[in-house]
Amino acid sequence: MRSSAFSWRDEISELKVKLLADYIPPMRSTLTTTLLLLGCATALVPGRAPNAPKTHRRAGATMRELPLAGTSAAGAEQWDEAWGTSSFADLELKGVWERTGKGKKRWAPGDTTGDAVVDASLLYSTWLMNKPDLYMREECPSCGAARFALGHMRFPFELKLATADDSTARAMAKFNELDADGNGFLEGAELETLAKWVWASYQPEEGGAPLSTAETKAMVETLMRTIDENSDGRLSPSEFDDYFGAQTPSTPHPMLDGQGVPGLVGALPIVSFAAANAQKGKIAPATGRPDVASWIVAADAGTAELDVLAAMLGGVHPTDQSPCLNAWGFGIDDALVLPYLRNLQPSAADLDEWPAVVRAYLEMASERCGVPLLA
Repeated sequence: MRSSAFSWRDEISELKVKLLADYIPPMRSTLTTTLLLLGCATALVPGRAPNAPKTHRRAGATMRELPLAGTSAAGAEQWDEAWGTSSFADLELKGVWERTGKGKKRWAPGDTTGDAVVDASLLYSTWLMNKPDLYMREECPSCGAARFALGHMRFPFELKLATADDSTARAMAKFNELDADGNGFLEGAELETLAKWVWASYQPEEGGAPLSTAETKAMVETLMRTIDENSDGRLSPSEFDDYFGAQTPSTPHPMLDGQGVPGLVGALPIVSFAAANAQKGKIAPATGRPDVASWIVAADAGTAELDVLAAMLGGVHPTDQSPCLNAWGFGIDDALVLPYLRNLQPSAADLDEWPAVVRAYLEMASERCGVPLLA
């Protein structure tokens, strides 16, 4: 016989458990099922009243903020901290990764569980474990725009910087390939081979039509006038590198590539893709402001007008109160402007001379987006 202490709350708790046992048929482990069970999880935790507050839940944590459990040890720890470890719902959430997918195969980009929300979470978890690569050059403003925007949205990526050494290595590999006799210079027939390679590489629309003997000779003469710095009739490795090392990048920039990422090239396609898939933040689109466009054109020509920019900074980003161009906070306009300021490579003394609002603009945005202040 039940004690008098047995309350109507306990009867409701038992009813919840009975409903789960009697009316929910055996179900696959999906996030939808887990959410249903989560509402009754308190009745399944020993020592906790059914309506007791979840005092162990991390303040401010929501399911969308937490990574899908089971994707990594760190992800599991976050779920432990937020939800505890003893509830059936928690155990179900931690098993989603292993049991989701086709048969026993682990879910991979391109697979579907039949639930778009679960697929999006699994894809994002894949990126957290195996970050897409962002290929860029420090001095490239378009590359910098993609870097600032992805950093602002907390979109996961691994930075792959192209350096001058990379360009030299590529140029020397090609030089050695063309240097048939291995004497350390390109001359005679080797220059004709170089001319044919240049024609095929830089004239793709004409690539199907080989150069005639006269055209090859004319191409060699054109190349030598441009590249042969000491006019000795042959090309040294340094002369070859000075020209071709700067002309033949191995990878277009910026480019985002990785699992579930379709090899995106260009800042706007990269940012659009990241904005559509980011789970930590969003970014406002470009506004087409004429003053922003004019400032970028002047900066691209080598004139970064700091006083003009100071007058344009009329907004404040809400999360850190940093200056920005538009009233609603950081956006694509800011991501396009900031790389030009960073490329000025200001020293501490230079920054002291900048308008205070422009200095705060660069320093605070760089810190929030995870971009080093100096290239």
